[in-house]
Amino acid sequence: MSEHERYHPVISFSISLTITTFIILIIGFFYFISTFSFGGGETLSEIEMEHILLLYISILIFAVALFVTIFYLRTGKKYTALGILVLPILLVFSSSNYLLENNFNHTDFSKTIWMQSKQKPEKMAKTLVREKKLIGLTRTQVKDMLGEGLKEYGNTGTGYSRIEYWVSNNWTLTVLFQKDKVIESELMLPYYSLWSR
Repeated sequence: MSEHERYHPVISFSISLTITTFIILIIGFFYFISTFSFGGGETLSEIEMEHILLLYISILIFAVALFVTIFYLRTGKKYTALGILVLPILLVFSSSNYLLENNFNHTDFSKTIWMQSKQKPEKMAKTLVREKKLIGLTRTQVKDMLGEGLKEYGNTGTGYSRIEYWVSNNWTLTVLFQKDKVIESELMLPYYSLWSR
């Protein structure tokens, strides 16, 4: 055992890991509270911003942990230092991996796969929205490309209408038209209420 370590290496590692875990859980709790919505209804862009914020927080936690780790290494407490650093490293890795896996990736559109799926492919729908692939298309072109929607709404007075498609993982793809041309498309998670079934 190193003369600088106050406890057995396993105990030193465990104590620092437990304290770091507790601190990260507190930060995670406040992150969850600040981003949680009782009503739901978050859009793709809002969800992606939350994931970016999570990565930034993870990097900040890692930077602070690294600073503290260096201090403990200089005092010869390498097992304490290791216990402090291991979880922040995993946090940065997992949050960056999650961000890249679920956001900002490109999935080629396949009409065959889209039409065969009752719940439309999430990554395909995200690419359509993120890259604005539907903007400027006519209603006929959209229906030829995406098929009949789950729901269709129209307002003859304003010229606005929309078609909704059911996407996997509870997303809804909404295609908004004005005078029969797509002016916007959006992915949204559902709104919840006490009356929802």
